[in-house]
Parts: sequence; structure tokens; C-alpha cells
Amino acid sequence: EAVLGAEDLLAPAERIRVAEIRVNAGYRVEGDAPDIALLMLSRPAAMPVAAYAGAGEDGDIERPGAIAGWGERG
Repeated sequence: EAVLGAEDLLAPAERIRVAEIRVNAGYRVEGDAPDIALLMLSRPAAMPVAAYAGAGEDGDIERPGAIAGWGERG
């Protein structure tokens, strides 16, 4: 389950079942690996989309932003 729009997991928030987890192909359990994964949700979220880079844009441009997550696989 993904919790959207909350900093406190116990707070009221939109909750959506995760249909699929796509882990970065370079991920390693040990070390400084690219530890990112995409969560494919079972339905669209009611929250607005947060675009960090559009088609043809450089995703490494310097600008403020935050993407955070925590949890367990399994």
C-alpha cells in the first residue's frame, strides 16, 4: 500500500494498493547502489502529478524538490 500526501503514516491520507514494484536494475542490497524503485499503483491517484522532468528534459537539473519513501519489500 502506498500512502500519498502524508508525512505521518498514521495520519489521514490517500492510500492505494501497489500493483507492481519496478526495482532499478543496478540495485544491490549492499553498498551505495541506485536504490530507487517505481511503484505502479492499482488506480490513478487523486493528488496532482509532481513532474520533476518532462519528455526531453534533463532530470539532473538543479532545482529544489523532494521524493521520499520508506518501507519494506515483501
